[in-house]
Amino acid sequence: MRAGGNATPDSAICLLDALYADPSVQDALARHHVPIVRGPGPLAQRFPTPHQLTKALLVDFYTECGLSTVHIELLTGQPSSTVRRAMIDDGIPLRAPGGRSPFVHRLRDPSEP
Repeated sequence: MRAGGNATPDSAICLLDALYADPSVQDALARHHVPIVRGPGPLAQRFPTPHQLTKALLVDFYTECGLSTVHIELLTGQPSSTVRRAMIDDGIPLRAPGGRSPFVHRLRDPSEP
């Protein structure tokens, strides 16, 4: 469901819809005043000005919501490489590479915490 690789525009939109529908993501978006930007299109088109990444926002999205750097990219307009670099600079521990993010596990099996 990633935007890239074998993903289709429809699968990217489905992922974006799932992110915006998640109550923990909705709360984090509101707390950090991140605008909801729906619809297809490249990041530069969806986010002419990407949302600023703060340590609090990154901890909230990555640690509390269980999002991946790609998910944070889709919600803020900041490239995932920039998200990852900001997390490293802020001392936020990264999950081991590979596997699915906690958000995707929740999405596929809503009974998981």
